[in-house]
Amino acid sequence: SPGLAAATGCIACGAGSYATISPATTDSVCIDCEDGKWVQSTVNAAESDCIPCVAGKFGTVTGAGSNSCTDCPEGRYSSLVARSAFDQCTECGAGRYSIVTGDTTASNCISCGTGRYVSTAANAASTACIQCLAGRYADTTGSTSVGDCTACSAGQYQPNSGSNGCIDCAAGKYGLGTASETDSACIACSAGTYAVNSGNSAPALCVPCDAGKMMSPAITGSASESDCSRCAN
Repeated sequence: SPGLAAATGCIACGAGSYATISPATTDSVCIDCEDGKWVQSTVNAAESDCIPCVAGKFGTVTGAGSNSCTDCPEGRYSSLVARSAFDQCTECGAGRYSIVTGDTTASNCISCGTGRYVSTAANAASTACIQCLAGRYADTTGSTSVGDCTACSAGQYQPNSGSNGCIDCAAGKYGLGTASETDSACIACSAGTYAVNSGNSAPALCVPCDAGKMMSPAITGSASESDCSRCAN
């Protein structure tokens, strides 16, 4: 903003402005500091007297006579000085968020945890990260798409959302479908067969008792060969 007339008839450009012409005899020669800069002193003689907003801040006032720089909001940062608009603060990318204002570096953008994703940018809280649905998981951080949530394989299930892995069907059982949400998807090995391992994905992985042995009484879901007993003579 233009300044005050001095007794000599020269003009002292006011705070927020400067003049490169000397002597300045009219306030029309006073030039406002541009957006993203400010200066509180008067009688400024060069554009370099305008002080840039520091990294992590931006200023939208032309001819600012005081520090009116505003912090970049959560979810954004700026490593550069003299930013003049909100959108000049760089967004934390998809899969990330930031809870700090006035941030100056991308390294402070936090990755969504395992079992979560977010496809938008400029996220301002961890709650922006969306949980993978039950029956699915994400075992890496910073996922950016629902497609990063992987279906549990056959022989596994996951009842909880936001998970980083799946649970194997117990020994003595197998599962056929993918993305199963409960252990009810796990099917017991039929009588006369057993499975000592967990996570079986087919009935063929249930092993029949050896020739000359049987299960008596007939049981399903056996997890041990010891359930097979020698046939009576």
